[in-house]
Amino acid sequence: MDDNDSCTLDACVNGVAVHTPVDVDDNDACTCAGGRRGCPMTWRQRRCTDACVNGVAVHTPINVDDNDACTIDACVNGVAVHTPVDVDDNDACTIDACVNGVAVHTPVDVDDNDACTIDACVNGVAVHTPINVDDNDACTLDACVNGVAVHTPVDVDDNDACTLDACVNGVAVHTPVDVDDNDACTIGLRVNGVAVHTPVDVDDNDACTIDACVNAVAVHTPVDVDDNDACTIDACVNGVAVHTPINVDDNDACTLDACVNGVAVHTPVDVDDNDACTIDACVNGVAVTPCGCGRQRRLHLDACVNGVTVHSPVDVDDNDACTIDACVNGVAVHTPVDVDDNDACTIDACVNGVAVHTPVDVDDNDACTIDACVNGVAVHTPINVDDNDACTIDACVNGVAVHTPVDVDDNDACTIDACVNGVAVHTPVDVDDNDACTLDACVNGVAVHTLWMWTTTMLAPSMLV
Repeated sequence: MDDNDSCTLDACVNGVAVHTPVDVDDNDACTCAGGRRGCPMTWRQRRCTDACVNGVAVHTPINVDDNDACTIDACVNGVAVHTPVDVDDNDACTIDACVNGVAVHTPVDVDDNDACTIDACVNGVAVHTPINVDDNDACTLDACVNGVAVHTPVDVDDNDACTLDACVNGVAVHTPVDVDDNDACTIGLRVNGVAVHTPVDVDDNDACTIDACVNAVAVHTPVDVDDNDACTIDACVNGVAVHTPINVDDNDACTLDACVNGVAVHTPVDVDDNDACTIDACVNGVAVTPCGCGRQRRLHLDACVNGVTVHSPVDVDDNDACTIDACVNGVAVHTPVDVDDNDACTIDACVNGVAVHTPVDVDDNDACTIDACVNGVAVHTPINVDDNDACTIDACVNGVAVHTPVDVDDNDACTIDACVNGVAVHTPVDVDDNDACTLDACVNGVAVHTLWMWTTTMLAPSMLV
């Protein structure tokens, strides 16, 4: 009755051979015996790995590997336990993770997207330290713009055109300007004995002109906005070139409107149905085929009225009194009325069929200039306020000539100050008392007469008054 299987216990029970599998269960839920040879294994046996091999009990640990290098795999009471690998580096400024079994410590993102700060993580807290942009120059205002140190010079402008403004060690220094420029485009004045040449103001407050002073004449040259397209109306609006397409819409849904070299071209929609026995027409943009014989021709619209072919001239009127309408080879041509008066100092326009010539506005809103238009150029001539007196400073204030006497005071009470032909003349006060025995002088504007005394040794004045 020996079945030659060292993993069974053979016996004869009531004449029957009984082969009992050797008990190899080690009572460890993480290992177990397999089923008998040729017999199906139970659910528990499939999960367990205890077996009898050639009569020897073999206890193979259950495979609990989850193929995750970032877990520590174990079997506890028959249950697979997968404990995550500890990758904590005890640094609050990193995000800890396990990647393919390797501890990865990613720094916490503390970037505040401000290029003007140095970003750092301290004990898990984002710290943003401003970049030091101080250039140790007391004459600049230091700032950081997009990560770049910007040092803006301190504004030391005293709004006085007669000084050169500078900053020295943080202190505003205003040095008088040498104003002799021999330029015809400056107004020469003397203020408190100082020659001042003020540039002529040629700004006409029109962003559509280029302002300049040429030989003491203000020249305002219109900005060139011509786009060389005859089909646009070119204009300058607040200094910006605006090119408005010419309106060639004839409000006829049966024509294709276009602008060709500055001419409005209205091409009839093709409604020909290639049937010689129909009169083809377009009504509100829709091809219509009435009765009768005949066809649409270049200069007439053919129609059948009570059986009679009627040829009606094409209507090319665009209801614009400022155009001359014509039909040329079947095409409506609308030629603008010529309103040019050949005067560059007027703006020419056609209004309801009437030529309107509006003078160009050359007013510079300066009461001290005479405004005029010369060949299309605005000329602003300063009003002549010269009184031909070299001893006055001439100026124009709100259109009124102001003549300010030149200051010739030398702050000496013992002189009589005057201006002669533009030159300061300081005449000593006459303190002569016509007494040859006194020494005459002026002290703080007071005449002082000192007596002379004669001695046998010398001649000296007595200080008796």
